[in-house]
Amino acid sequence: MKTTPKPFAEILVPLDGTECAWKALEQAVIVARLEERESKLTLLVVEDQDHPPAEVEAQEGPLAVALVEWANRVEEEAQRRCEEAAIPARTVRRAGHPQEWILHFEAEHDLTVLHPDEYATHPRGLLATPLETIIREAHHPLLLCADEPSPFDRPVVAYDGHPNSLTALKLAAEIAQRWHETVWVVTVREKDEDPEAVRVTLNEAALLLADAHIQAEFVLLEGDPAEAILEFMDRDVFDALILGGFERPLLVEKLLGGALVKLLKQRRYPLLITPRPA
Repeated sequence: MKTTPKPFAEILVPLDGTECAWKALEQAVIVARLEERESKLTLLVVEDQDHPPAEVEAQEGPLAVALVEWANRVEEEAQRRCEEAAIPARTVRRAGHPQEWILHFEAEHDLTVLHPDEYATHPRGLLATPLETIIREAHHPLLLCADEPSPFDRPVVAYDGHPNSLTALKLAAEIAQRWHETVWVVTVREKDEDPEAVRVTLNEAALLLADAHIQAEFVLLEGDPAEAILEFMDRDVFDALILGGFERPLLVEKLLGGALVKLLKQRRYPLLITPRPA
């Protein structure tokens, strides 16, 4: 596998002024530093009149005016933090629904960083949360930050041989080349799965990474994929998980309890999620 490292040169960070949003910005700054400051941040602030922030709803006076004042405060604080970190950033402000604007600008960026708690609320009458929709429709990788920022020193990549996980493996190889890291490749053998087929899957990953001259460790686990991966990461000092997006329609994923659906509920490790292959 010949990889051409492509830095996360353009990073999108949606901001709503909550503590979760500032954690996402902190994680984005870490990624920008890993890219040796070749990255530029786009700070997206959306004025949502249908679902305004609680601090805006509590204010007296016209909603539109309160939203503008709120957006001014968020922009000012975000720019202050980026200047303090010496990371170039620009702010983009829009009015409407955050999910729609995130997907609009995500297509123009190499990476989008957000905290899952910001978009995990289930809208009434809809199957998918905004977060699940963003994951399903994204064109580029998404980094869902954890409750604590990750230095990305010891990333794990989940690989099962399917196209989505192959995309994740290739992304892991690219960032390992740029950030000079070892990658831990984890494959999980589920109940009644042929052991030989699983070993073949791991060997395929080994050949792909060897061809790219990536230093890697390979681990074979057993059990429920999400639970086995988290238990493995808890046993050592791993700090990020790279994986593919939804393999099947969202309803099927939820009914069958797909690994990603389960992993989205944890906040111990950031998830770097790759889009579905074109």
